[in-house]
Amino acid sequence: MEVLVGALSFGVVLLTAAVAVLARSQRQMLDAIPSPPHHVPGALGESVSAQRSAEELPQSPHDGDTADRQQYFLDGLDLNGSPITVAIDVSQPILLAFLTAGCSTCARFWDLFASESGVPNGVSLVVIAHGGDLDNAEQLRGLAAPHYPLLRSSDYWDDFDVPVGPHFVIVDPAMNQVVDEGRAVSATDLDHLLRRAGVGD
Repeated sequence: MEVLVGALSFGVVLLTAAVAVLARSQRQMLDAIPSPPHHVPGALGESVSAQRSAEELPQSPHDGDTADRQQYFLDGLDLNGSPITVAIDVSQPILLAFLTAGCSTCARFWDLFASESGVPNGVSLVVIAHGGDLDNAEQLRGLAAPHYPLLRSSDYWDDFDVPVGPHFVIVDPAMNQVVDEGRAVSATDLDHLLRRAGVGD
């Protein structure tokens, strides 16, 4: 009987040791596998949908045949609430800047765009603010500069899937495509986005 108990005890010890060895081997194998990089959707300057297909871009009733089009049209409201159409020559890329009046980060870009040198040569700037009661027209009037068009349209925020400002979309109007887009919190971020899209100086 004592021999049987001893044999069973020895077997348990061996089994425990085997389990420990297997567990240690498994941990070593898992440690050897590299962890995937942590991905944060919507990171600064991250391309959200580069080369979005042409049919996904918002269409204006003025567009007509894109092959013969000489201007790119954006429809919305002016600061007085009156309907306006912004017509932009298709010969150069367009920077759509989605900004709001009450956003502290957006304030950096209102200040940047107050100067005509705030955007590289060869790029057409259009600032798009929310329409209706989602933004303050009087505050926008005090922030906007006369050398670029400001359009109020919440529809464009929805059409371009803009979650929050400041957000920037670079459009090739000749091809009717989004070249690149992303969020930026500084002039350096915006410059990086423009350079990545291959536009500007």
